[in-house]
Amino acid sequence: MTASEMTLAHFFLTEEKAITGKIRADLETSSRMADLRKAVEKVGEGLLWSSVEDELYNSFAALLNVPLKSILVSGWAKQAEIRKHLKKGAAAPPEEIFLVPLAKHTLSSEHKPSIELLLNQQPLGSVTFHIILALKFEGAVLKIQRGRIREVQTGTCLGSGRITCEEILLIEKTTRKVNLPGRVVFDDAEPSA
Repeated sequence: MTASEMTLAHFFLTEEKAITGKIRADLETSSRMADLRKAVEKVGEGLLWSSVEDELYNSFAALLNVPLKSILVSGWAKQAEIRKHLKKGAAAPPEEIFLVPLAKHTLSSEHKPSIELLLNQQPLGSVTFHIILALKFEGAVLKIQRGRIREVQTGTCLGSGRITCEEILLIEKTTRKVNLPGRVVFDDAEPSA
């Protein structure tokens, strides 16, 4: 797998991309999951909580299919110095390229995805997760053209992150310092400026 293909799931979850027993047990202690369980049991209609619960956990893994490169472009595009270069690039001839070396810096990203449980189009409740990610880079160089971040020549990266649900810590992870070889190319579809 290349750096371009990595997602939050690759960062946070193990190879099997499944929720471990500990995380599942921790989630069971949340009041939100207890409320959902009661709502499912109250409605009945042949619904088994165990089936609903299994699908909630599978959906949690799917929530983490956010491409890391989208997080990078979004984070860099918010930084004032880079925004100046994006504006310059937008006003420059299309063939002009700006190379922007990045000193040691940290990109932080925060997400609050949720899963809503519906029965016959009626909401039974939802579960919201809080995801915080910090990526510390050294030696990266951005390539900007036509007002967009087109690619990054990678350097080294150290990442840390955590996922909580109702203040219950589900996952906390720190990576070792990794040399990221080559470059990551960004699509035109990914926003920059």
